[in-house]
Amino acid sequence: MLLFALMQPSAWAEETQRIAAVVNEDAISDFDLDARVRLIAFTANLRGSTETLRRMVPEILRTLIDEQLKLQEAKRLEITIEDEEMESAMRRIESRNGISDGELETTLNQEGIPTSTIFTQIRASLAWEKIVRNRLYPRVIVSDDEVDEQVSRLQQYEGAPEYSVSEIFLPIDDPTLENAVRETVERLSNEARTSKNFPRFARQF
Repeated sequence: MLLFALMQPSAWAEETQRIAAVVNEDAISDFDLDARVRLIAFTANLRGSTETLRRMVPEILRTLIDEQLKLQEAKRLEITIEDEEMESAMRRIESRNGISDGELETTLNQEGIPTSTIFTQIRASLAWEKIVRNRLYPRVIVSDDEVDEQVSRLQQYEGAPEYSVSEIFLPIDDPTLENAVRETVERLSNEARTSKNFPRFARQF
């Protein structure tokens, strides 16, 4: 059962240990929230977009809550993440952000971002991949006919234009927040068009 309480986030620049949310037995502090905001500001090149970041705080907090739920489920299922998996994921992040191999932690420290926030994000992502793989893959049965159909479809469109599509989905859990979420979407859209870094935005959400 999910038991969590949302509290009004403090200003995102405050590095305090006040509680922003409680997810079952785990607490998310304002410090954790601030660290993730800083990480997004860095990876999405939003350092100067204070107002956009401020409006994104509720969505960022929801992301942290989701990550805690994933980690708690992984713990319940006794799913572990090996050091080699963490290292591999960090190398991919470095490659996407133009950071030299092995320099991610140093770069984050220079930006005033605690490495714990990226570690939590990576661990939750890897853990959820394993949960989905362990639970769903054994139930998936692909017939030879389905394989042939897919090959035929690919051959049919061979040489046609192809597009890589990414999306950012922001749910509206509370109808009274629809306007606020819409404003966040519009700001994100404008920032993504200006910075031309939509993939970075999509990866953070």
